[in-house]
Amino acid sequence: MPAEIGRAWEELEPYLARAAHHHRFVAEVDGRAVGAGSLHVHHQLGWLRAGSVPPEFRGRGLQRALIAARADHARRIGCDLIGASTIEDGASARNVERLGFRRVATRRSYPTVPPA
Repeated sequence: MPAEIGRAWEELEPYLARAAHHHRFVAEVDGRAVGAGSLHVHHQLGWLRAGSVPPEFRGRGLQRALIAARADHARRIGCDLIGASTIEDGASARNVERLGFRRVATRRSYPTVPPA
C-alpha cells in the first residue's frame, strides 16, 4: 500500500472506530493481529467492508473466518440482509460464495490514469 494511502487510513480510522454503525474485527495467530475486516450497518443491512489478510498468512482460512464472524454479528444485531463487494472471480469472491453469499450483480470498474 502506498504510504500516503496508509496515512489517510490511519487518520480516518479513529473516527470510523467510534461510529456506532461501524464494527471492527481482527484475526489473530498466536496473539498477533494478522487480518482485519469491518462491518457497516445501516438499518437492517449489514455490509462487509475492508477485509484484508497479508499474503504470508493467506491460505489458512482467516479471511473466511473474518467473513463468517462479521456475517454472524450482523445477524445477531438484527440485520436481515448482508452483502459484500468483491473483485469478480477473485479469492474474496470465492470465499463469500463458499460461505453462502450469492452473486446478484456485477459492476465493472473504470481504470484511471494518474495525471502527468
